[in-house]
Amino acid sequence: MKTDRSLTRIALLMTAVAVVFTSFCLCSPATAQVPRGFDAVAENEYLILHINSDTAEIAVTDKRSGDTWYSNPPDRDKVEKIARGDGKLALGAQFRLTYFEPGDVVRTVDSFVSSVAHNQFEIEPIENGVRVRYIVGRQWADRDFLPLFMSKDTFENEVLAKITDSRMRRTIEGFYILLTLEKSTGEGASIAGYSLTSPATTLKDRDQRTLTEVMIDHMVLNTSGLRDRNDIKESTLAPFIGTEFYMLKQRERDLLAWDLEDIVAVMKDIELDPSAVSDRYVQLGLDPRIQNIVVFHVPIEYTLDGDNLVVRVPASEIRYPKDVLNAEGQKVTYPLVTIDVLPYFGAADNTADGYMFVPDGSGALIRLNNNKTGLNAYADRVYGRDNALSPPPASLDSKLCSFPVFGLKAGEKAFLSIIEAGDALAQITADIAGKRESYNTVCAQFRLLGHATTSLQGEVDSTHRESAQWVYGRTTINVYQEDIYTGDIQIRYAFLYGGDAGYQGMARYYQDYLVSRGWMTRLSPKDGTPLYVELVGAVTDFRPVLGVPRETIVPLTTYKQAKDIVSRIAAQGIEDIRMVYSGWMRYGISHVYPTGVKLEKALGSKSDLLALRDYMDSIGGRFYPSVDFVMIHRADLFSGFRPWRDASRFLNRTEALYPMVYAQRANPANRNPYSVYVLSPSRLDNLVSRYLKDYTSYGFSGLALGDLAFQLHSDFRHRATIDRQAARSIVEAQIAEAKNDYSLRLLAVGANAYALPYVDDILNLPTTCGGQDIIDETVPFAQMVLHGYFDYAGDPANFAPDRDHYLLKLLETGSAPYFLGYCADSSVLKGSAFDYLYTGEFEEWLEDAATLYSTANSVLGRVQSQRIVDHRKLLDNVYETRFDDGTSVVVNYSDSAVTVKGQKIGPLGFAVFEEELEEEQAI
Repeated sequence: MKTDRSLTRIALLMTAVAVVFTSFCLCSPATAQVPRGFDAVAENEYLILHINSDTAEIAVTDKRSGDTWYSNPPDRDKVEKIARGDGKLALGAQFRLTYFEPGDVVRTVDSFVSSVAHNQFEIEPIENGVRVRYIVGRQWADRDFLPLFMSKDTFENEVLAKITDSRMRRTIEGFYILLTLEKSTGEGASIAGYSLTSPATTLKDRDQRTLTEVMIDHMVLNTSGLRDRNDIKESTLAPFIGTEFYMLKQRERDLLAWDLEDIVAVMKDIELDPSAVSDRYVQLGLDPRIQNIVVFHVPIEYTLDGDNLVVRVPASEIRYPKDVLNAEGQKVTYPLVTIDVLPYFGAADNTADGYMFVPDGSGALIRLNNNKTGLNAYADRVYGRDNALSPPPASLDSKLCSFPVFGLKAGEKAFLSIIEAGDALAQITADIAGKRESYNTVCAQFRLLGHATTSLQGEVDSTHRESAQWVYGRTTINVYQEDIYTGDIQIRYAFLYGGDAGYQGMARYYQDYLVSRGWMTRLSPKDGTPLYVELVGAVTDFRPVLGVPRETIVPLTTYKQAKDIVSRIAAQGIEDIRMVYSGWMRYGISHVYPTGVKLEKALGSKSDLLALRDYMDSIGGRFYPSVDFVMIHRADLFSGFRPWRDASRFLNRTEALYPMVYAQRANPANRNPYSVYVLSPSRLDNLVSRYLKDYTSYGFSGLALGDLAFQLHSDFRHRATIDRQAARSIVEAQIAEAKNDYSLRLLAVGANAYALPYVDDILNLPTTCGGQDIIDETVPFAQMVLHGYFDYAGDPANFAPDRDHYLLKLLETGSAPYFLGYCADSSVLKGSAFDYLYTGEFEEWLEDAATLYSTANSVLGRVQSQRIVDHRKLLDNVYETRFDDGTSVVVNYSDSAVTVKGQKIGPLGFAVFEEELEEEQAI
């Protein structure tokens, strides 16, 4: 990339002048200084954006506090003691790229070492900010900036005339000499009958011999058809004969390293274009200089929006080497698979105190400098796994990252990042200081191109061959998504201070963010917490019929029995019952392809079901029949589902088929052996519309979305790829249709952020994190965001290993009680695919449900519609949750009593305070 750095500085200076002029008209409570080496390029009421034109680093000064936030550690030269060489230089990067070489060798490059260090970037002002365009990957080697031959006019006008430093001009003049070729007189050295002379000076015989040998060396080493001097003919010399040209006086190999560096530095400084030099070589009959084919073009934009910094990467403008010709003339591709955006923004050094926040499950903290240097870095996908990428690992124990956010607190300030575009492609990564670097970092990585490994078995079909690169002798190859993601990547950075600088302030900020965009609405004031009850209608099992195993229906809760169960629960004095009915359609939990409502006869008649509906309405409850749209349980001849047509495809082009253990959401103990298909997002629109039209004819006012609000998958079908971001838009549109077009009340299971504008209730909202080893603590970030806007529950109480602990977690997180069960005896599930439901027998938990609900409602009922405004750790295993009206709930998870504000709280006990507690020991 040819960059006129002086023009860049002039443009930035003009922008800075405009910013300074504007600042006279803006209120600036704190005096803000421009960081050394930076230029101000944008300013508003709250922030000033700066950029370093030499390194492309940015800094943001908050005028309210005077604090400055840096994209890269400003003190890294002194602080960084672990990374060396390029690793240390990489701390100046604005992004990292991961790509594969032919042969599936993975490589990582960054914007500093592979772009800025080679002056391959351009900075240009845009509205409210600045845009930087990078070429990543060294386009030209240093020797490509070293002209061996150059015409007199070009050298004098395009080189010497542009060198403003007289000393450097003399240095360059000392390395080159003006020459011409004339017919040899028979005296002195010659080449194919021609001798070198200099129009500027008389050459001594020794100098002429030396220059002749140098010219022969230049030509032989840079012309494919020449093996030695004997191959040089008069025709070879024709472009030089009778013309004046400058030549490098030394062989390339004889140049001292520092002389080469000086010459190259000058040529780069005057922006000599190696491609122009190469073109001239071709005219002289020499080989052209070959540009590096492994280069990537990446733009990034920084703008101010109110009190936020917004970072945007327009992925549609990213270019990577695709079907380029290598030195052997073969077409090769270097697939660009991921980009890490601002990996060092707000990085905290190895002396900082605080933590990184990640949205794992309910939320999790990784302490800065926690000394867990032997453990893997944190990494987890926003919205969970993409089940069209590859089969899951043998062990899968994680909580969903439902919110596209992350942050870092250091001292009395913090930042919160909100991924606004590209969220479905994001993975949050975080690592502590003391491993590869001396800094704690957290950032988002985005998958631009899906890839997976497939086995080689004989001939690879044509569709495979297009996305794979062969290497002889290998048994596996990578296969890649056909097209790179072409949407935007956008991250919003918010800056928090003092009492807001923590996960509590981050939750409040994100809550306000969602409310301001119309994604959440406050609950109406009310007293009383709901009780969620999920009843399972039927399951299937293979049982012998006349000695032959056949699939049979096992009814667990008929429509009439469901009504009786709810009636008995209501008789306990519980007024707000919200019933989810799963397994109510044909074949129960593993129900038919949902093109419409097909009832399971073993559960009763349509009138029985409608009687249940009417009863729920009569007691003021909510009735949520459940259906799965994404995971398809049945693909038999009469289901209407055709895997070859309707299923998503893995990258190896096979239908996406999964063990049900990974599709199921109810309980982590589930180890179901049967498999399900992943529906292609392209089929959702028609399927959901058809189903809703039939479903609403039953007069239902609510619908449990099953897997639709938390399962999100791509489809890598050949020439019809739907990436995960596009799938997100499709899924959101279906949820919106159910809400807006059919006016249904919706219950979501583990709702992802994009479902929030449309849902009313949430089940299986995580109350803990997934437990990656580097994590230090779970926090109720999700509940702090949602409480007062949604009613929600965690996992079912009757599946919890410790009921006392479960109660405390309800109270700490403001979650409603939730039970899952059925009417039948649990023995009917023995040996079936659904034996994980063994603790669901209704008679076994009815009394517990009444007791648990009574306790939870006595505490949470009064604050059900209020926000959680604070949460903190008072002592080890002792936490306080505070609500809008000042009510505080303190829970003690320890096995010993503690005293808080003069009140003794027993082991596994809790206490309620009517006013805010004094500051104790907050995290």
